[in-house]
Amino acid sequence: MRQLCGRGSSVREQVVLATVTYIKSPEVAASVLFDQFHELGIDYIDVLFWGWIGSNDGTALHDCLQLSADLRGPSSVYQRMVERVAGTSERLKKMGAVRYVGASFHDLNLAQQWLNSSLLDVAMVRHNVAHRTAQTQIFQPLKPANPQRPGIVTFKSAGSHTGALWDAPEGLPAGCWQPTVPDLYRYSLTQNCVDVCLMGLRQRAEIDAAIAGIQQGKLTPSELDYLNIYGDLHRHRLDSQAIPHEKLIYRT
Repeated sequence: MRQLCGRGSSVREQVVLATVTYIKSPEVAASVLFDQFHELGIDYIDVLFWGWIGSNDGTALHDCLQLSADLRGPSSVYQRMVERVAGTSERLKKMGAVRYVGASFHDLNLAQQWLNSSLLDVAMVRHNVAHRTAQTQIFQPLKPANPQRPGIVTFKSAGSHTGALWDAPEGLPAGCWQPTVPDLYRYSLTQNCVDVCLMGLRQRAEIDAAIAGIQQGKLTPSELDYLNIYGDLHRHRLDSQAIPHEKLIYRT
């Protein structure tokens, strides 16, 4: 991380550095930035997330987002604070301490309330084949051609409280397509206005597999329909006997 994003890195502009704080209070913003700049030795942060925003955090998020104008961009209040503590640099002067402000939502109603706010640049929400509410509540209302829309990041794309989504659910007919983890990433990335799918990678082979999967492009409508069925089986919302045969996809 320090090699890629630290001061003096020759590839810094090729990396999007996102950081998060789970202390949901505007009073801690300065100390959070000081800690992150000190620990990583960086010039700037691309996206600073207010993390784990739940149903009881509406007031806290409102207060935190009021700082957005002071946090973002060059010549901001918080850039000057960081310069006094960490020293200045050409990149810090150009980008500011923080380029964009995001929030990681665990309540879709709250996320929906902030989608059109100029104070929020990036919204992160849970989405996968078994939990698809974000499609109608968050993704579909957004217009891809709108340059003012927020960036959308999904998390939990391959996991559910029912278990790992790459494991075949009970009732899946024999021989049916069992999606890989990269397929599950593609499911989220195929949705309207989803820009980034958060991944939990542990080794190089998983990175290579994810890249190869994404290079296949978006899923087809029939593949999406099938994975909706697959997800419903994981949630025990569907009797396998009721699945129309033409909706199934068989792969070896």
